[in-house]
Amino acid sequence: MNDEQLDEILRNALTPQREIKEEEILLKKRRREEKTMKNRKIKMAGIAGTVAAALALACILPQTSFAEQIKKMFQGYWGQRSELTDYVTRGVFSDQDEHMLFSVEEVLSDEVAVSVVVRYEAKDEAGEKWLATEGPAGTESYDENGNLFPDRQLYLLWGKKDDYRSLTSSAQLIRGQSDEKVQYFVLNLSYGEWSARLKKATLCYDLPTKDENMTALDTSCNVPVYEYTLKAKDQKQISPKYYEPKRMRLTQLSVVIYGTTTEYYRKMQKDAEWPFGLERWGKDQEGKGEKLEAWDWWYYTEKLRKEKYNLSEEDTKPYFKLENVREGAFAVANKLYGITLNKLEGIPTYHPDVEVFEVKDADGSQLGIFYVDYFPRSGKSGGAWMSNYREQQGATRPLVCNVCSFTKPVGDTPSLLTMDEVETLFHEFGHALHGLLTKCEYKGTSGTNVVRDFVELPSQINEHWATEPEVLKMYAKHYQTGEVIPDEIIEKILKQKTFNQGFMTTELLAAAILDMNLHMTTDVKNLDILAFEKEAMDKLGLIPEIAPRYRVTYFNHIIGGYAAGYYSYLWANVLDNDAFEAFKEHGIFDKNTADLFRYNVLEKGDSEDPMILYKNFRGAEPSLEPLLKNRGMK
Repeated sequence: MNDEQLDEILRNALTPQREIKEEEILLKKRRREEKTMKNRKIKMAGIAGTVAAALALACILPQTSFAEQIKKMFQGYWGQRSELTDYVTRGVFSDQDEHMLFSVEEVLSDEVAVSVVVRYEAKDEAGEKWLATEGPAGTESYDENGNLFPDRQLYLLWGKKDDYRSLTSSAQLIRGQSDEKVQYFVLNLSYGEWSARLKKATLCYDLPTKDENMTALDTSCNVPVYEYTLKAKDQKQISPKYYEPKRMRLTQLSVVIYGTTTEYYRKMQKDAEWPFGLERWGKDQEGKGEKLEAWDWWYYTEKLRKEKYNLSEEDTKPYFKLENVREGAFAVANKLYGITLNKLEGIPTYHPDVEVFEVKDADGSQLGIFYVDYFPRSGKSGGAWMSNYREQQGATRPLVCNVCSFTKPVGDTPSLLTMDEVETLFHEFGHALHGLLTKCEYKGTSGTNVVRDFVELPSQINEHWATEPEVLKMYAKHYQTGEVIPDEIIEKILKQKTFNQGFMTTELLAAAILDMNLHMTTDVKNLDILAFEKEAMDKLGLIPEIAPRYRVTYFNHIIGGYAAGYYSYLWANVLDNDAFEAFKEHGIFDKNTADLFRYNVLEKGDSEDPMILYKNFRGAEPSLEPLLKNRGMK
């Protein structure tokens, strides 16, 4: 089957669609059974693997034209294109002791099914003996029933060992590539019961003198993915009594059909303990039996977040003493750009709460003066922002301030920040760095005087360092005991970062589109503004439970400087995620990357076109992929 024939099948059976909604649940998955390794490269086993998956799928589909088309697609398309070596991630990880070299050679994943190839190589006779006896395939590693002894380990793990939702997979020896000195193993893990994706896994392994070792593996999708919306005639062919199939996801590793449950099925499973999502939780968990409305969302979101991640503000706030968080932000700036901030005493300020810092470059030259005004008071506006008391111009250095509204110390208890407030402090300090490090000839183009959809890049990228484990351990210390924030709390913080992101992205996009629609309107005579909003949202297919982040009656941005520009928040998020990816690629404190960002973004203000400046830093235009990944959408 050639490409033209396949395309014809797809046109007849499927409608292209790549978006999968967060509330959809996984209904059925089948993955290939055979994997081979040739020349130390993973390959699909030709038609054998694809036919197995196709036949498995056919078992749940009536033998109609649609099922036949799917079988033909597997047999023809992927039977002809079985080579996966172009997509395999190689040279992932290595470890050793005095007798053995261990390495993760290859990882192949579509986030539903994962294959990992590992390699053991003996360095000496003791290593060879260990491989033959106590190693993963050794003669002494199995009991009389052929079960691996608990103290031997080579397996993949998704989730926690004690979590009933965790998945594990033991290793299989690749005999054709192994000998007495070198052994290859393949580990296969598939995820078919829950709606989340396998983006990270843990590999557990032994070495002769180092037991119970673990390493985290990035199992993000690295194979082609094809996603389609099923046409109505095909939906009816798949168990319509229980499920309403909507979309299909195909890779060379798995077949997944997504959909929603029918009302009949929901009534039947009323008491089932399944993670149906926020709406089921809100309605059934509290026993109200009521429909979830838009105004209920955040109430139940917080309840669900606490239940799902077992993390509250009271768990984290003791580790986020304001002064420590501020010093953490300063330390990050020092490691990136070499600058120092030293507190100045005796400097006149407009209020006793205001503190003043002198900012110096690595060579000792003065970059500017930085004011912080962190606490609320009578007559002070709420919120957080950065401003200039004096802007940089030529040799004149700037006076920059950060204004916030953090809780003041009470008695012996210092100001303790929430996680959101921690990110706010890092965010506003990012703006401050933009204003302090600028080097422009004219004040009208210096610092933050840039186009609207570029101004949030320095602030939003700075937020990324706030929750990096390495950085958290630098500043997050218990205000009473001095204890560094525990790993288990860090893990919970990172896990919940993607929580509810589908909702928040949707409501932000809805507001941005509403903003654009308003500013494209030319005839406002007899305009019914509420009807206008409803019509705009109906065109988007926005569900009633989600409203635009700002409604037309209180959308202050459109008259406060962001007119037709509310989209810039999300666009800046594309920029900051892509920009931070450069740091992750080379190290979050990589000096060369930091210098490129400082020179091309922080110093240049609006002196050149923003996209030119960005490409000078990144080497290419920004990609959408990092944003989707960091929001848990990919």
